[in-house]
Amino acid sequence: MNIFKKKLEDTTPKKLNFEPIELFQTLFHKEGYAYLRGIQEEVLNS
Repeated sequence: MNIFKKKLEDTTPKKLNFEPIELFQTLFHKEGYAYLRGIQEEVLNS
């Protein structure tokens, strides 16, 4: 019995309750990682 079967079959897009870029900006960053690179921002926007 697969307890995750229903979740795995559900392919409908989910609405996020937050903006990923805003979430990133609230995190503590190591030196050199204070901003998103272009491709990273594209992925978070999609």
